[in-house]
Amino acid sequence: MNTKKILKLYLVATLSLSSMAALSLNDTFRSYLPDYYTSVLDSGTSETKAYVEANIENPITKSDDLIYRDNPADIMFAISGSAGKSLVTAGTKNAEVMTISFKIGQTDVQLNGIAFKITGATGKDIKNAYLTDGKAIIATASISGNKIKFPNMGYMMDAGSAKNLQLKVDLGDTLNASQVISFEIENSNDINMTVGGGSYSLNGHYPIQGKYLSIAGTR
Repeated sequence: MNTKKILKLYLVATLSLSSMAALSLNDTFRSYLPDYYTSVLDSGTSETKAYVEANIENPITKSDDLIYRDNPADIMFAISGSAGKSLVTAGTKNAEVMTISFKIGQTDVQLNGIAFKITGATGKDIKNAYLTDGKAIIATASISGNKIKFPNMGYMMDAGSAKNLQLKVDLGDTLNASQVISFEIENSNDINMTVGGGSYSLNGHYPIQGKYLSIAGTR
């Protein structure tokens, strides 16, 4: 390849990257970015490889065959929420924040614990927090500082299964109208899993932004 062609390719690549960087600052463009996190475990080396992302708005279901076939990951992870449930009043009990979805590959996975960082409020503003699977409460949180932690869960997810867990909270009475509380997964240590008897980390971009609750007023 001659020098002219090399320079032309370099210019095209540079302009493309610059355009993507500029677009990424636009909220409309960001809304189209993928929010699915998947991770592949190399059973030969027990190394968790880089995540792959695919864009799906709804919680993971067993019917996501195309995405799962194209990305045969051991774990697929996504967060989703309902805008209709995000507007609440201070003192609300059992407010549903978001759905945390897992789809499991060919190996059983044990979810040992998960934690969320609170933004826009403190732990004192959250009276209780729960993880539910449908109507069943599978874990109750310990709340300290600005963290909601679900340690020592021991929640088994069988190979080939899809699990949709709901994060629900009881809100304090002293929250103010127009206050917005968001929940995020701060780093990979906040999702503690075991795969095949070994520790497993979900790769991806952290923090993983969760959903939010907007305070409409007091009860």
